[in-house]
Amino acid sequence: MRAFQLYESKEDTVGIIFGRFNPPHKGHFGIAQAVLDQYGRTVVFEITAEPPHKETLTIQQLLQRAKLLQGYDRLFTRKEPLYLDKAKSFPGVPLVLGADAMLRMLDPK
Repeated sequence: MRAFQLYESKEDTVGIIFGRFNPPHKGHFGIAQAVLDQYGRTVVFEITAEPPHKETLTIQQLLQRAKLLQGYDRLFTRKEPLYLDKAKSFPGVPLVLGADAMLRMLDPK
């Protein structure tokens, strides 16, 4: 079962922002608010446990991130490290990217 099935009934009203959120900050929350204001979509914060460019998060770190995002919808993933993988896992759901994520994605390294 996909984790996203929790949102299946309102799939057209959410977008997903991916990251480690270490820590979540005004930029993350500002993006979430802008997506809600401009597109009427609630942002789900996806906490990436195994990012390709950083160390794997421990259970304790994941729980701490979830606590820091209290009041927002959250989900965790392990085996979708790249944005392309994430897009395949959540077909039809908009991916929300911050400028830092976009720069990393476009970096030829």
